Amino acid sequence: MEPVNSLDQLFGYYDKFLANVPVQYQALISIALIAFLIWNIYAIIKNGHWLLIALLVVALPGTWPALRMIGNFLWAIIKGLLMRASLI
Repeated sequence: MEPVNSLDQLFGYYDKFLANVPVQYQALISIALIAFLIWNIYAIIKNGHWLLIALLVVALPGTWPALRMIGNFLWAIIKGLLMRASLI
């Protein structure tokens, strides 16, 4: 499955969920999801799990494309949520 199709499907579910939510709360929900995602990334870095991820990337060079795809996927999600919150 391509990441673009996954993102379209993910944001399709997100839009269906937000269709029933009043407009004034939609931006707050998007900002809360962004904060939650960033907090989880921070928690991974803070707890030292990034060392294991870095070791995996160094030990197995084939994991670099997968890690880059995951990073692009997370960035696209954050960017999409920011656009839906009308922050960019």
